[in-house]
Amino acid sequence: QTPVTASDLQGTPAAQVANDAGDFAWFGQRFSAVFYRGAGTPQAIRVLQLGDEVAGLAGSRVLNVFTPLLMNSSGLIAFRADVLTTTRITNAIFTFDGTTLQVIATGADTAPGTGGKKFERAMTLFDLNSNGDLLFGSTLIPNGSSVAAEPTVFLKPAGGAISRIAGPGTAAP
Repeated sequence: QTPVTASDLQGTPAAQVANDAGDFAWFGQRFSAVFYRGAGTPQAIRVLQLGDEVAGLAGSRVLNVFTPLLMNSSGLIAFRADVLTTTRITNAIFTFDGTTLQVIATGADTAPGTGGKKFERAMTLFDLNSNGDLLFGSTLIPNGSSVAAEPTVFLKPAGGAISRIAGPGTAAP
């Protein structure tokens, strides 16, 4: 495994994750960017940084990246960020496979199985398994609202659509 040195542009890594294959990812100093170095690759690449536009959200800008930074055995990483759109600040969940950055969900997206509610800003990453299935949650609370939180768990299977797993009104097994 080749050591990764942090340049003066990347700063001291704020959070990092690696897998047994030697893939390595980290957040740049002060959570300013996400970097990735695949196993056997001599150089790291910048995945996303503050100020980048998010695909599918015209005019948007990344404001912050947040822990946790998750990685599976295949080198797929998952993370979330605050994104400023033309009308609001929202959360977004991303994956990166060493080549392609994918937006999994944003707070502006309709959350399946919720009667039309949006994911909103309070999304949390829970787990990323070796198959690439991503488990995450949302409180489904609009910004500035005083309505009660509805903590809800969602699953995004690799190559599949997001589905609601559990939340208010879900029958216990």
